[in-house]
Amino acid sequence: MESLSALPGKSEMRAMFLATLLAVPQSFLRLLQAATQNFAYLLSAREVALKESETRPPDGESPTKLFTEESATPRSPRLRSPLET
Repeated sequence: MESLSALPGKSEMRAMFLATLLAVPQSFLRLLQAATQNFAYLLSAREVALKESETRPPDGESPTKLFTEESATPRSPRLRSPLET
């Protein structure tokens, strides 16, 4: 008799049964939504990468090279170390 009293009531049993039935479709829908959400994250990351590449100078150019050769001041000659001959 004590084991019967430990069982949940009728409405609680119905709620548990419905939760069990709905768990599988909810998991499936979350899986489908995750795929589209991850694709949206991928597109967003690609957009950011493209914007960064547009602001970066092309390979081989110094990012600090802001002046033309005519407007640049002449550089002093390179100093030799005492060990160089």
